[in-house]
Amino acid sequence: RGFASRRFERKRLLRLGGRRPLCPAAAISPPRCRRARGEGGGDLIAGTPRRPRRRRHMRRAAAAGYLDTGRVWRQATQATGWASCVADPKIGSSSPGHRAPHVSHKFWGEGLRSHATVSCAARRGGDFEGEENDAVDASKPLRVERLLSNLGYGRRKECQQLVSKGRALHRNGQRLTVGQKVLHADVLVDGEALDPPPPLVLMINKPVGYVVTAPADVNISDPKVYDLLPFRFGQRKPFLSCVGRLDKATSGLLLLTDDGQTVHRINSPRSAIWKVYEATLAAPLTGEAARNAEAMFESGSLLLVGDDVPLLPARLEMMGDTCATVRICEGRYHQVRRMFTAVGHDVVALRRVAVGGLSCNGLADGEWRQLSAGDVEAVFNGPTEDEIFGREAVRAGS
Repeated sequence: RGFASRRFERKRLLRLGGRRPLCPAAAISPPRCRRARGEGGGDLIAGTPRRPRRRRHMRRAAAAGYLDTGRVWRQATQATGWASCVADPKIGSSSPGHRAPHVSHKFWGEGLRSHATVSCAARRGGDFEGEENDAVDASKPLRVERLLSNLGYGRRKECQQLVSKGRALHRNGQRLTVGQKVLHADVLVDGEALDPPPPLVLMINKPVGYVVTAPADVNISDPKVYDLLPFRFGQRKPFLSCVGRLDKATSGLLLLTDDGQTVHRINSPRSAIWKVYEATLAAPLTGEAARNAEAMFESGSLLLVGDDVPLLPARLEMMGDTCATVRICEGRYHQVRRMFTAVGHDVVALRRVAVGGLSCNGLADGEWRQLSAGDVEAVFNGPTEDEIFGREAVRAGS
């Protein structure tokens, strides 16, 4: 090393009192460089980041919402598992005896706000101190322009112009003003009531040819599922995300919601939600071949190409020579198509007809509707594994 590097190392060790920093990313760049980027400066000592020294950096820290470093540090440790990283050898480390969580440098550069932490905070409606809560609460009054912006009626400035032009009125007919706080149920836009507030759950009967991706994805030229909804639904805050995915060639039931807890409950393997698919095969599957395929699906030992873990037991029921009904409780990549490929058959058409106890019967292709609380609970009150495989009837008969 050069003289300047050794001198900086001595100063850093003196500043730390002879102790090594807990965070290996703290020594990536000198504090001066990090202060110049407005990232707080200083190393992480005993789990507490140093606060910015200059006023402009204090303003940046306050605007970013992480000025209360103690609370942000506690929330960051809970989100990344920092508290258990010393005892967990599977998490990335800088040297023996100095374990550190496997997180990107951007996590530390942005004031302990990683992508995972920010997304968790957004699903909860904004938990960081100083962070603005974008979720619309129907029981609390909000500024009318912010209320409209969160519901996707436009940007904040566009919603201010909408209010100034008199298009947003109170339910009693009075004209609203910019900055006026109102309840969600008291606002009319162009004479119509506002869209439902969060949490919102929708069901779409997705047609073939539509891609499940974000509405702002410029890399996809194909039509998106959000094109089936009003444009403002794709601009809501919190974002109206898809629960699971259906590929372009698959049609059927697709759920969308802005409630992160609902997304987690449906996607979690602990919920054991069974999904029903109707598949059309390219060639007939009958006789001994059909019975072998049914046994292979139910065995729980079917290993797909490229996977390291076998599939969970699934139910295959042939409805004809080329028509089959498949029930699975997983959601792997192109799982149903790959399952039939493993038994030597190709799928030419695939449709999802039910998720849990919720079915899309009666909903035409491309149509959507809002789900009630009872519909959402029906998703979690679907058939169990014993009912899928008919074990309950066998037990009752015995």
